[in-house]
Amino acid sequence: MVKNGHFVKLTTSPVERTIGTQGVDPPRRKPTAESRTELQRKRFLSTISKLERKVNHMEEDKDMSYEEGTAQKVRVWVQENLRIITSVFIVAVIAFGIYSYSGRGATSDDAGLKKIASSETTKEGTGAVTSEEAEKTSTDETKQAEAAPAETSKETETSFIEVANRGEGLTHLARRAATDYLDKNADSSLTAEHRIYIEDYLRKKVAHQGGVKTGTNVEFSKSLVKEAIDASKNLNERQLENLKKYSVRVSEFRK
Repeated sequence: MVKNGHFVKLTTSPVERTIGTQGVDPPRRKPTAESRTELQRKRFLSTISKLERKVNHMEEDKDMSYEEGTAQKVRVWVQENLRIITSVFIVAVIAFGIYSYSGRGATSDDAGLKKIASSETTKEGTGAVTSEEAEKTSTDETKQAEAAPAETSKETETSFIEVANRGEGLTHLARRAATDYLDKNADSSLTAEHRIYIEDYLRKKVAHQGGVKTGTNVEFSKSLVKEAIDASKNLNERQLENLKKYSVRVSEFRK
């Protein structure tokens, strides 16, 4: 509208004013590259978070399912093997009972043995002979019987037969033969030195071959013993003096 040579803007109606202020959307801003990148990042993170929740949920369901399956298997196994389990339990109880009874029996036996030992000790104190002492005595007697032959000397009409004991040699047997002869033909003139000479004479002159061991028999003729005695009487004083170093070692000749 022209008024006084100028254009004058007409006043808008209420409807127009309303449309102009409220009905028309304000102009939108064009998104920038940075805003688009930020939006994509948020969407990506949201997607990742959803996937993680799904995976965790699946794992929890799996664990629960596994535990339930294991428990179910155990229950089934127990039900199927209940008879065997019961039998094993009964056998274990019986075995334990037997073991306990055996232990009590062994304890009772030990107590009985101690009582017997105490009784034997009491008997020993009063002078009774125990079985151990009897056994020891029997063993000693057996050893003595084995060590000593039944007969150590035998006399015939013409000789003496000497039997060697354990540890004896030919000199011991010659000494015994001379003793046997002099017991029946005593001669007070003979000294210990004479006896040493006589047994050595017999040892060298006797007719025996080989060594001497336990049970060996050696025969000395009576004529040989008399010959040895007669020869000893021919010794002079110097010879007899030299024989003293041997005679002092023989306990039989110092009596």
